[in-house]
Amino acid sequence: MVGRSQKPVGLFQALTLPALIAVVGLPMAFQLIPPNAFYGVRTSETLASVEIWYRSNFWSGVAALLVGLLAVGANLFVVRSTKLSERQKSWVTLGTGLMAAVAMAGAGLMAI
Repeated sequence: MVGRSQKPVGLFQALTLPALIAVVGLPMAFQLIPPNAFYGVRTSETLASVEIWYRSNFWSGVAALLVGLLAVGANLFVVRSTKLSERQKSWVTLGTGLMAAVAMAGAGLMAI
């Protein structure tokens, strides 16, 4: 909408999604989550084999931690940027969080 001012992107908005993904990945990376129907990489292959479950969820958790923390760091720079508009900051911070989620899922599926 033309003429409408954008609310500044705050730290809470910029850091919540990637930090949440990193936190969700932590117990997976430490292999604390047994096979279940609610939490983790749940496919027919992972649910059929305990070994595949833990391997897939380990790599999913590691990816979530690494990419989630990298996204947190990147978003700190984005929020402080003077070269990006508030709309651009919103999209970039959302994008980094979504990339962390995709990396988490992708790593788990590739490890099957």
